[in-house]
Amino acid sequence: MIKYFIAISFLILSTAACTEKEGLCECVEATNQVNKLSASFFDGSYSEERKDSLDQAKTLSDSLCAPYIDMRPQDLHKAAQNCPSLKMDPTK
Repeated sequence: MIKYFIAISFLILSTAACTEKEGLCECVEATNQVNKLSASFFDGSYSEERKDSLDQAKTLSDSLCAPYIDMRPQDLHKAAQNCPSLKMDPTK
């Protein structure tokens, strides 16, 4: 399951572009939250409440990321420069 969300996150970040400065950052943060919730299921416990939280996070992430699915990678690269959560430290 987490592989699915990681793949979707990569797809979104690889093919999306930003039309709003904050929109891409919100998309990335929502997708990160989905990934964290998905990873929490690997501890072996399951509850309907946790599943509901994951479903809500996926719905939010899907809605925030939808505008970026079909955007060009060049535009995504520009938008990523305005998003602190996408900054990479070249020294690491």
